[in-house]
Amino acid sequence: MNTDELNQYLKSNSSAYNIFIEKALDDQKARNERRPVAKRWDIGKIERKAEKMWTDVVTSLYDKLRMESSIKGKEPIYWVKFIADKEILDNFENSMAELEFE
Repeated sequence: MNTDELNQYLKSNSSAYNIFIEKALDDQKARNERRPVAKRWDIGKIERKAEKMWTDVVTSLYDKLRMESSIKGKEPIYWVKFIADKEILDNFENSMAELEFE
């Protein structure tokens, strides 16, 4: 499994993406309001920043998972089984629900 496949798996099988993006957009909009008017971002840039933040989260999760010896170098089906067996999806979703930006 690669990061793109993990990203798609997360988006398809949990609400973590929606939860994260909603919170990230709210955070970025609040930051944008604090910028001087001339330096404020348009909504497209805010959305791209939120997506980049999500990509960073997925990459971090991927890096942690790929170090697991039982799935290292194996087909995506083994990753999915590992994720299910270890309840990673549920824990990840709960983490996103509890996430607060500063």
